[in-house]
Amino acid sequence: MAPSLVRLAAVAFAAALTVTASACTASPDVSDEDTDVAEGQLVSFVCDRAEITKNNPNAPFAQVVDVRAAGHDGFDRFVMQFAAGHPDYDRFVMEFKGSVNVPNFSVKLRDNATFHTPADPFTLPGTAGLDVNAFHASGFDFATGQLTYTGPRTITPTSTDVLLKARQYEDFEGHVGWGLGLERATCYRAFKLANPPRLVVDVQR
Repeated sequence: MAPSLVRLAAVAFAAALTVTASACTASPDVSDEDTDVAEGQLVSFVCDRAEITKNNPNAPFAQVVDVRAAGHDGFDRFVMQFAAGHPDYDRFVMEFKGSVNVPNFSVKLRDNATFHTPADPFTLPGTAGLDVNAFHASGFDFATGQLTYTGPRTITPTSTDVLLKARQYEDFEGHVGWGLGLERATCYRAFKLANPPRLVVDVQR
């Protein structure tokens, strides 16, 4: 067989293996491309995935500046908004990247609305929940000693259908955690938006 045909056959065989593997196995994570979304665009809801994660080793430290929740047409939305972390803290923890971005995160679906936290466990309204975590982030500026997030730690939105209540349960050593109480288990999605940097979590109505 000619060398060019050998190369083409090898490429075709590798592609077939890739298709077969992707059909047989499902990754629990969403890739970087899936979570980086342009303003006005949306990703698809997932109904068969227990957790959506974003893990970028070069993600910069970020400050939480706002958290909010509201109802929209067809879904309820939870948003965590960020600003650039203080360079001094980044130099202390890791090399300062000098950019503003959404930090690493995980969003995990729960079959109940009870959250077992490092402090006391708590139960939110509803029969299901979402565990929303931001890593290498804080609502407190370690350099200035000031809070960057001064909003409520418990949010009870009035315009939502499925998202009944949100409660912050952690802001310690670069980990910010929120629990969301859902009226029922439902499909959801998690993605990033820029300008300003936001982690967006939607639950389907």
